[in-house]
Amino acid sequence: MNPLLLILGLVDACGAAIIMWGPNVPIIGQFTMYLAYMILVKGLISVFISFPVGFFDWMGILDILAGIVLILILYGVNFQIFYIFAVIYVFKAAYCLFRTILNI
Repeated sequence: MNPLLLILGLVDACGAAIIMWGPNVPIIGQFTMYLAYMILVKGLISVFISFPVGFFDWMGILDILAGIVLILILYGVNFQIFYIFAVIYVFKAAYCLFRTILNI
């Protein structure tokens, strides 16, 4: 089990939880800001590395969208589609953690 991938999977899980319950539950603003920028940068790096190779990185695109959604939540924007995106992002986070724990 790779510890770095485990940490990144936990970051995804925390981001998914904040997207799902963030607009309804008061959360610490600084933590959300750092998490949003971390997920956004992680997604941008992933996408910019994968496109020149010719690989479509759906997880990187979801990370970019999650970072944007977290920034919007931080500034008080709350759309109904955020909940649908949160469910998709929860499955992505679970998939990443599952693959990391089982070394697949």
